[in-house]
Amino acid sequence: MSKKLATEWITWLTEVRRLRGATLDAYGRTITVFVEAHDIKKVTAGDVEAFMRRPRSRNGVGSPATQDRDRVVVSQFYEWLVARGHVKQNPCLNVGVPKVRNRQPKAVDDDVWVTLWSSDLHREDRVWLGLAAFAGLRRREIVSVTPQNFDLQSCSIQHMVRKGGSTSSVEYGEMARTIADVLPHLLPDPDAWLADVEWLVNNRIERNAAILVPFNKPASELTRFRMSLDDENAPDPAVINKRLRRLLSRSGLSETAFSPHALRHTCATNLMRCGVPLEITADLLSHSSIETTRRYLQTAGALHQWRTRR
Repeated sequence: MSKKLATEWITWLTEVRRLRGATLDAYGRTITVFVEAHDIKKVTAGDVEAFMRRPRSRNGVGSPATQDRDRVVVSQFYEWLVARGHVKQNPCLNVGVPKVRNRQPKAVDDDVWVTLWSSDLHREDRVWLGLAAFAGLRRREIVSVTPQNFDLQSCSIQHMVRKGGSTSSVEYGEMARTIADVLPHLLPDPDAWLADVEWLVNNRIERNAAILVPFNKPASELTRFRMSLDDENAPDPAVINKRLRRLLSRSGLSETAFSPHALRHTCATNLMRCGVPLEITADLLSHSSIETTRRYLQTAGALHQWRTRR
């Protein structure tokens, strides 16, 4: 019964709440583990707290942020159960909330980025690295974007499915040129990068390809479901991590110098360094809250940028 209700809740999140991608994946994995170990009608606040503190397969007990995410997922599941009369109350109401240390996002150091970008990179790698570093695309977005999504005349990606299931356009051309104008050492020749994007898009269209960047490891059916990858030929997002490690090593950097998601942090930070207003940056990066974007102010050197432009 618990597993059946969990499946119904995930379906409701998908069809009614329109959750997609990493958010739906996280909710689905968390609630699946929870219902496998509990009778949902007998759960107490202590059970939820024990679940939050459970040992993880790789890193031991989860961080306070991870524990709090579990609490939120279980609580939302019980709110749904209460609304439908399956249980009488939400046991999470009396659960202790762990103190979460709000760590600032870490951008890639300029020198590290320049070392990688100035190395002998294949054009395909320049395209996807640029889409992450200059346009802020996530792993899932990089592996699922199609050549048909690109409007080469306006240098934008149309109908890009973002985290949570929303769609928006991504002005990768304007974003790249903005960074190049103020921080030219990070992108000395934006026209050359835009030409690489155009070349790859046209190449993939000519080949009638469904995916822009031809990573060679297809995602499993489970991964496609969890990350809302609609195309059955979509690559596994994890392959980007492996490709990045290889590129870092070839350029003389440590394989663990930074992660693919750090490039998204870098994009947000650099937009702030360039003086792009908070609201515009939040919209460009598809942040769910402007408070998420505000964290980048502390890593962007905004005060120094403002003072030197006076």
